Amino acid sequence: MVIFVQQPHIQKEYGLDVSAKMVTRITDKILPIAKKWQNRQLNELYPIIYLNGIVFNVNKDGHIIKKTAYLVFAITIEGKKDILGIRIGEAESSKFWMTVLPDLKNREIPSGCSPPSSRWIFPPFIGSSPHKCD
Repeated sequence: MVIFVQQPHIQKEYGLDVSAKMVTRITDKILPIAKKWQNRQLNELYPIIYLNGIVFNVNKDGHIIKKTAYLVFAITIEGKKDILGIRIGEAESSKFWMTVLPDLKNREIPSGCSPPSSRWIFPPFIGSSPHKCD
C-alpha cells in the first residue's frame, strides 16, 4: 500500500509532525482491524439496502483521475444504519457492482432476502421486476 502524506499541510493545519515511518506503523496496526471488519458476518436481515457510488478525483503521478467509492449500507430491523461494505474502483459501472453483490451474499445477507439481482439494479436489463423478500 502506498500512502502519500502531505507533511507541510498536516504541520500547518494541525501542528503535527508526521513521518512516513509513523504512517506505516499506524497503517500496520489498522489494516488487520479493517480486514476483520470487511469480512465480518452480516445480520440475518436488512429491510432496506442502499447501493451508492461516489466519484472523486485523485492525484496520481501528477494527473487527476477519477475513482469511485462503492458504498453499500443498510438499515437494520432496529432502525440503525450499518455500513456493509466500501470498495474503491476505477469508475462506477454495473460490472464492478457485480463483484460487490456476490461478496455480500457470501457474507450471508439474508437467506430469505438476498441482495437484488443485477437485473433489478441496472437499467440495461429491461423487463426486470423489483426484488421482494420471501
